[in-house]
Amino acid sequence: MKNKKERLWRIKDFVFQKKTYLYAIFAVITWATAPVFFKIGVQSLSFDTAVFWFLLFGGVALTIISLKRLQHINLKKFIIFSIIVGLATAVHYLGYVYGIMSQQVSLSVAIVKTSPLFQLLFAALFLKTIITKKTIVGMLTCFLGAVIITTELRFQSFQLSLPILSTLIAAVAWGFLLI
Repeated sequence: MKNKKERLWRIKDFVFQKKTYLYAIFAVITWATAPVFFKIGVQSLSFDTAVFWFLLFGGVALTIISLKRLQHINLKKFIIFSIIVGLATAVHYLGYVYGIMSQQVSLSVAIVKTSPLFQLLFAALFLKTIITKKTIVGMLTCFLGAVIITTELRFQSFQLSLPILSTLIAAVAWGFLLI
């Protein structure tokens, strides 16, 4: 009887692991293709309409998450927190949407995904997080990867355009939100 129960648990564990991997693969594919579908979806929209919808859905999601995390905080702190998060979210989505609509999706996403670099900088600045040598190596790798993708190693002909600058500002704002 004991062996039968153990085998049953092993089978359930195996099935659970398989489902977990399938969910992870689905999440990666969804996360990776979302900017492409976003660009396709907003081609017929104006910039301000696209930003409005992005802010609406992003704002609702952030509000729900914030309310669950901040149940025991006073009203004044909550209002200040909401204003800061709202402004940072708006700056992020303005830059991200403008970048996606104005240049290649792969370039915009590569720049925005440097936000963990800025998150580490903000964490060190505001939260006094200690940055180790290993962290510095990771930050440099992230930075150099973004430089290579953005400039395509043509430094003489590279110009910092408004779409690149806007997505860089979006990455900074998202990095601030992540701390």
